[in-house]
Amino acid sequence: MCETICLKHRSLQRVKCNSYGASKDNPVLLVYGGIFRDNQASDPGYFASNLGVSDAFSAKLIGAITAIEIAQRRGWNHL
Repeated sequence: MCETICLKHRSLQRVKCNSYGASKDNPVLLVYGGIFRDNQASDPGYFASNLGVSDAFSAKLIGAITAIEIAQRRGWNHL
């Protein structure tokens, strides 16, 4: 499992996350990722991971769940 999470520390008021999940020729390799944006259009963080074999629906779902978990850990309550 390879995972990348890069987060910058600063106070944010509103955060948006664009997450993405994909697989090629269902079911094959599952990858997902996302990027966070604050209310000034800067990027306070991003994440990506390759989890192995699954389908496109699972990739998108895990990407969304991961985004929510990271936002909660960082105290970003307005996602």
